[in-house]
Amino acid sequence: MSSGISCGFVVLHYQSLEMTVRCVDTLLEHLGSQPVSIVVVDNGSPNGSGVRLRERYRVEHKVEVVLTGENLGFARGNNVGYAWLKEHGDPDFIVVMNNDVLIEQDDFVGLVQRLHARQGFAVLGPDIYEPATGCHRNPYKTEGYSRDEAQRLLRNMHLWDKFFPYRYGKLRSASRTQKRRDNAPSSEVPWKREAVGCMLQGSCFVFSREFTSVRSVAFCPDTFLYFEEAILARDCEKLGLKMLYSPEVRVTHLGSVSTKHAGGSDYKREKLKNRQHFQSVQVFVNRYDSMDVCDR
Repeated sequence: MSSGISCGFVVLHYQSLEMTVRCVDTLLEHLGSQPVSIVVVDNGSPNGSGVRLRERYRVEHKVEVVLTGENLGFARGNNVGYAWLKEHGDPDFIVVMNNDVLIEQDDFVGLVQRLHARQGFAVLGPDIYEPATGCHRNPYKTEGYSRDEAQRLLRNMHLWDKFFPYRYGKLRSASRTQKRRDNAPSSEVPWKREAVGCMLQGSCFVFSREFTSVRSVAFCPDTFLYFEEAILARDCEKLGLKMLYSPEVRVTHLGSVSTKHAGGSDYKREKLKNRQHFQSVQVFVNRYDSMDVCDR
């Protein structure tokens, strides 16, 4: 893979071969003629799909497939690809994206470059559109979580876990109602407006040199899954790094697939997700008042 690339892409893979192939092939289709590099990080997929990806892209010089050998979780898995790009090419921008995200703008890199020239961001969040729900997921929150908000969330999660069987039944019966609420028309459309200092949704981040020059990792490695966005927003606040949302840059989010491959019943998966989320929020609360940032 050659040096001097303008933009590197990290795609975290776990199990879903078809989804990752679609993600990478879409990148190559729309950006393959530009100076870009793509690192696919296989996060210890037990079905051997990481090896198959390595064989598929063996002769594609813009794609590197890295095998972790174990499931490192979202943060540490993405950090592997982030570190690889910093070492092999040191691009102007590093895009960390889920394997269920499609980038179909031919001028994606050019748009990012022009936004950076105008705004000087450290972290950029694109307009994340979900066709399945009709929702736009950025900005995730107008500002980062406060310590009090996170502690309230911890208390709610503790109660959720304590009464999980009852609450799980309620969750299933309410899911359609919540989807209708998510898709309800609103007089406010924050996704149509550029925003600074907001919290960004985690399926796609663009990191500029303002970020990569001071951070050896993209995400806090103390979490396995969930709440990475909040910890990242808090770290950027501590470091004085600018987070920007712009609707000029767009991606399509097809829907999360990683937890669907975790194995077990829906009930067990939901219980595991709640506990992992709780642990990640606890990391956020524990680090909130410290001026230390995640950089290892």
